Amino acid sequence: MSRRSGELAAAGRLAILGAETAVGARLREVLAEARVPGGRVELFATSPSQEAGGLLSEYAGEARLIQQARLESLEGHAVVFVCARTPESERLAAGASEATLWLDLDPLASAAPGALAPSAADAQALRSGPRRLCVAHTLSLMLRELLEPVQRAVGLEEVTGVVLRPAADYGARALEELREQTLRLFRFEPYPTEVFGKALSFNVLPETCGIVPADTGRRIAQELEVFLGWSEPRLSVTLLAVPVFHGHAAALHLRCPGRASVRDVERVLRDCGLDRPEGRTPMEAAERETGLHAEVRPSETGGVWVWAVHGAAEGARLRLAWRLAQAWMGGS
Repeated sequence: MSRRSGELAAAGRLAILGAETAVGARLREVLAEARVPGGRVELFATSPSQEAGGLLSEYAGEARLIQQARLESLEGHAVVFVCARTPESERLAAGASEATLWLDLDPLASAAPGALAPSAADAQALRSGPRRLCVAHTLSLMLRELLEPVQRAVGLEEVTGVVLRPAADYGARALEELREQTLRLFRFEPYPTEVFGKALSFNVLPETCGIVPADTGRRIAQELEVFLGWSEPRLSVTLLAVPVFHGHAAALHLRCPGRASVRDVERVLRDCGLDRPEGRTPMEAAERETGLHAEVRPSETGGVWVWAVHGAAEGARLRLAWRLAQAWMGGS
């Protein structure tokens, strides 16, 4: 780390670029829960328009302004969290000092530009690597937590399945639209479709409807290849938006080498604390804000089926981003 980088890390100032977005709001909650003082956190808008700056918001219960982002206003920060990738955020990142770490958290963007962030535990790799990093997608981290111990213990030849995404994945407007759709459908009234394009309430929408970037599934597969050390693709998933407000779920078919059985996979999940009997639906897991739960059953064609739910996947991702920032700043 350069002397300038060390000075900024010691100062420990953090910038949230895109603080007005759903990701930015949730990140503020995570930092407040970690008791990061408000004096270390500054809020910036992603839009270059004057309307975006000067918005009244809050941090840890205190009124705060979301400022207009300018390159000079970001220079003194150790870490910039990019919550939404826009042309303006790209312009700012291109002109940023090498002394500042930029962490890309946009869940709707492709993984590039920016290398995939290393483990938060590997502080040396973090400090010696590029100054612009992409934090893995929420679903990549969820699947990694499930698949990595299986890969390590018995191996994985192929993973296929379906991942169910809640409305919260698409932001605050999506949550409100699902609520409004449900109410209006009960009243037989016209319903809003600005976010989803169609009715999500009492329905299921495939990713081909256009509510997620077409390369989201490929981004997840690529990130899992990095995490699990695969030299060729072994993961293929279909993403579905479901009428659930919070909580993720996945139905995955795992094909393992040799004679790995259901009991083998169950033992792996039990040993790492993932095989739990409670909270087996997304809603139940989300209500308790619990981590990953999984259960296993045999497949008629060989391999095993795993049903997994996660009640706090996005929060876990943002806490990882905070740990990365701490590692960069030397644990401050």
